[in-house]
Amino acid sequence: MALLIVVVVWFSSRLVDGHGIAALLARLLVLAASLVGWRAVREESFTRRVIWRIRGVWRGWVIYRAIWTAAMATTGLAVSIDGREYLPRRVRVASTGTVDRVEVAMLPGQVLEDWTSVAPRLAQTFGAQECRSAPPGTGNAWNSGS
Repeated sequence: MALLIVVVVWFSSRLVDGHGIAALLARLLVLAASLVGWRAVREESFTRRVIWRIRGVWRGWVIYRAIWTAAMATTGLAVSIDGREYLPRRVRVASTGTVDRVEVAMLPGQVLEDWTSVAPRLAQTFGAQECRSAPPGTGNAWNSGS
């Protein structure tokens, strides 16, 4: 479906020659019509590939970024060495309609149990019903709730 959108946008750029505002608006209109058509025909696919990705980016920037430093400090997951604070880094936030998956690069010396022991505090901090920790690659580390 994404390939179809690219082809439609490319074809519309050939129909609308120019680089002015009118050409830009025409391209945006074709793109919007393509997205609306996709949603009408394959709503589940559209939701999974577009809506949930936008939601993950939004929640990563607005929800998790806003209080990340405080959350890491108050749960003891941040480390201070010689007056310099080190924080675990958010690698990626993926979202569905009800679950956020936050992938984190742990600090050297941290183990999974460090995160598991503060999971209830993380859930409360981020407004989730539940928070789970899992080793990398298992796909089971889900921070449930919106």
